[in-house]
Amino acid sequence: MSAVAEPPAAQKKLEDFDPTEFFKRIIERTRGKPEWLERVTAHVRLSTGHSTLPSFNSASEMTGPDGTRVPLTRDTKRILYCQILKALLMAEKGVHNAFSELKGETAAGQASSDPAPVKAEPAAEEPPETTPPPPLVKATNGHALGLPKSTNPLTQALINELTPFLEGLTKSAGPAQIDEEQLRKMIRDSVRQFGAETMLDLTASNTKVMQKIENTLCDRIDNFIKQIPPRDVLQIKQNGEVKLEIKGLVHKQFKTVHGFATARRFHDGFPVCLYAYGAPGGGKSRMFLTLAEAMGLTERYFPYSCKDDDTTAKIIGYQNLATGAFVPGIVYEPYKNGGLCVLSEVDLPAGIITGLNNLIEGDRFTFPNGETVKRHKDFYLIADANTIGLGATAGFVRAKMDAATRTRWAFLKIEYDLNLERALVPAKFKPWVDYVVKVRAFLETSAPGTVYITPRAVINGAALLANGVDIVDVMESFFTGISLATRNTIVSNCGICTL
Repeated sequence: MSAVAEPPAAQKKLEDFDPTEFFKRIIERTRGKPEWLERVTAHVRLSTGHSTLPSFNSASEMTGPDGTRVPLTRDTKRILYCQILKALLMAEKGVHNAFSELKGETAAGQASSDPAPVKAEPAAEEPPETTPPPPLVKATNGHALGLPKSTNPLTQALINELTPFLEGLTKSAGPAQIDEEQLRKMIRDSVRQFGAETMLDLTASNTKVMQKIENTLCDRIDNFIKQIPPRDVLQIKQNGEVKLEIKGLVHKQFKTVHGFATARRFHDGFPVCLYAYGAPGGGKSRMFLTLAEAMGLTERYFPYSCKDDDTTAKIIGYQNLATGAFVPGIVYEPYKNGGLCVLSEVDLPAGIITGLNNLIEGDRFTFPNGETVKRHKDFYLIADANTIGLGATAGFVRAKMDAATRTRWAFLKIEYDLNLERALVPAKFKPWVDYVVKVRAFLETSAPGTVYITPRAVINGAALLANGVDIVDVMESFFTGISLATRNTIVSNCGICTL
């Protein structure tokens, strides 16, 4: 006789939580903060008729909207406590007017708990900005992502907590300043932190609930980012003044790369040496060419792609044994007369970057021809690689860099720019772009470091489609080099692209 499977445990819902736990959390968060407690008490008084939070928590009745006494249910307590917890969470994060959604105001003579003063009387209307930035995404129900109001107070409190940050993004200059992965990480971290701070019992069933909320918000983030038009002008400021304007599409990290590459060391005034690393096809090479243009070094740009059998002599130079002539390496000219030198794939040949230690450390260097050259003040050096010099990793067979060499470089990870990918192909191929991005996200989660779906797949696939190539052949090209088992897994989870 076969055993009868036990029914799955019922998913714990909001009504299963004891309001007393929320009450305790509020008491803890307002301890030592009389201004916050004043705002909470005012909200309780005007919402329920009770003069204090403890009296409300222990009561069985409250004053209804019409002034009559009505039964005080556990659901009513939970909803009120969630409203208060949301305000306290926002206040702790320094959100302006964190208590604005609570009833009541700070008592006369009482200091406000908000970052900016909250007046007892309505403030005079502020003059409009001279050039108000129009919102890039129309809000729905007051939420930057168009999130509908939730009937679940916990979910709504979480949405409201994230809203001020997300509304700020709608006023940003464009996707060049938005890091999608960091934004999604912020969503995930906020969901988990919120669950812990509101005393959620993160059992298996509740974890699924929070995961569902997390996935929903991340989907909304994706839709939000897609609606932001690509940035066509990037301003780089220094001490509040615009020092440089870059026109045209640029990588979202271009401003950061520019900051790294042009930073100078205090002790000798020479530029910091940048080690930029990241997954293949992320646009590093194109970004460095744009960097040279922005720095006015188009004619003084010295790129070199390293090979696995290169030695330091190829970079610095060497003495030709047959002729006795000196053959300058790629760094000789920019080191002597200024310029931007970019060494790509520096993690391929073993020891090549270590041989540059003396060159990048001092103010002069003796080349193999015996010439001692004074380092030019505008000698900029960037190393470009797929790894951080720790040897073979994540599908890359790469050389290892010693610790002394690593300390001489400033490391910066270059990530994929989803908005730039979408902007580089016509809108009619959006389904193809979305499919490639979906597959990439799936593989990064399920099989990180095994298969790389780069922006080149977006660009090349769209070009083939535009030239009349059938989507079946484009898909076959896309899957080339991917094992049959992995293909089947991708199709099972992501489907196939249809135009």
